[in-house]
Amino acid sequence: MPAARHTTQMLILAAFLGVALIANAAVLYYGPNPATRLGLGLLLLALIMWLSARLGVVSRIAQSLSKGYKRRRYVKLRSTVDRFLDEVRRLNWAAAGAERGFRREEEAAQDLDATEKRMHDLIGKIRESAGYATPEPDEGHSP
Repeated sequence: MPAARHTTQMLILAAFLGVALIANAAVLYYGPNPATRLGLGLLLLALIMWLSARLGVVSRIAQSLSKGYKRRRYVKLRSTVDRFLDEVRRLNWAAAGAERGFRREEEAAQDLDATEKRMHDLIGKIRESAGYATPEPDEGHSP
């Protein structure tokens, strides 16, 4: 029967955690003055943290998140596409600056041409890096 006692204890702690969370929200919202809200809020926060630690809430959340975590496979492709998007933003910034009169037209035209050339170069690099997955790390290491 130790498993049943453990389950009952967890249910009681979970119920107390729920009550503490609701009480903390009520105190913070309906408290009569700031000092009372602060004092009771901190006391209830300490209780909430203790109950969460006893229930293992943080480790359970971390486990559930790590199960669904998928490591990126195409890191080189992703970084090249990110650089391409940066160039698109730079192109837009240069064109908008010239249109609004923030930059001289000759300077903006040179910047637009240089940015366009870099974008064409990046398209070639995107083609080269497409389809090549990043090697998987060893089992003992975290991503």
